[in-house]
Amino acid sequence: MKEPLKDRIDVLFEKAKSGDSQAQLKLAKCFYSGKLVEQSLEQAKYWAFKAILAENKDASKFYETIINNK
Repeated sequence: MKEPLKDRIDVLFEKAKSGDSQAQLKLAKCFYSGKLVEQSLEQAKYWAFKAILAENKDASKFYETIINNK
């Protein structure tokens, strides 16, 4: 059985806050698209940048996408 969306986003937030760069990038993408959370480009940039700092190689490209597609 699938876990409720609220539980999924809560788990994603916890992982992102604990430094999981994959979770940070996923969260950035959620905020960018407005999936599971209210759309927020500021939050998308914040979490993508955190993922960059955690040396996630895909985060830099996504951060550029956010900046260029405002």
